[in-house]
Amino acid sequence: MPAEPEAPLVYPATLTTEAGRTLVSFPDCPPCRTFVEPGEDVLTIAQHALTGRLAAAIQAGTEPPHPTSLSGLSSTNRILPVPVPEELGRQLEAKWQAIAEMAASNEGVGSRKSPMVLVWRALRLRCPNCGGGPLFKKWLQMQARCPVCRMRLERGEEGYQVGAYMFNIVAAELFFAAVFLTTLAYRWPAPPWDLLLYGGMVMMVVTPVLFYPFSKDLFLAFDLIFRPPAPEDFG
Repeated sequence: MPAEPEAPLVYPATLTTEAGRTLVSFPDCPPCRTFVEPGEDVLTIAQHALTGRLAAAIQAGTEPPHPTSLSGLSSTNRILPVPVPEELGRQLEAKWQAIAEMAASNEGVGSRKSPMVLVWRALRLRCPNCGGGPLFKKWLQMQARCPVCRMRLERGEEGYQVGAYMFNIVAAELFFAAVFLTTLAYRWPAPPWDLLLYGGMVMMVVTPVLFYPFSKDLFLAFDLIFRPPAPEDFG
């Protein structure tokens, strides 16, 4: 018997009406929203928006969202099943499988890794635990979990972020001190005091912003050196 074709992946979309237009949104992918004008084909536009968002996630190396079962949604909403094109569906399945295999092969819970490995991964803005990523949605916005090993990046203790802030402040001060002393030694006995004063003020504002993601990741690596991942970090 010939093999039956695989069922396409289907993502549910919710439909609401706003100012005469139809708003299409996806519960599994909140950033994916689009408006449909009267007379336009809702399914075609919804599918175009969804496929663009899923393809972008694959290209960015992040884990694409999994589709929710239609039966699990509220019956009070207008639901539109939006199928994913066959080729994109295969890419999604391959991506999810690769993520699962990497997570399974990761040393994971209780493993103590070399401090050099942890720090090197953090300097590359990767997950210190598994080397996966990316960990940052934006320069100043860290994800809640590693997209590969699913370890929580905020390890749940009160005041945890203070350590990352301290890393950031110390790094900014050390960088300023290095620039200050180098300029002082190079231009002595007539150092540019005004440049050091005003340039230093600017540097102390800009440097913490530039170093922020590195300080967050480095503090996480520093924490993992002394406290290897525990089961609750993946729960």
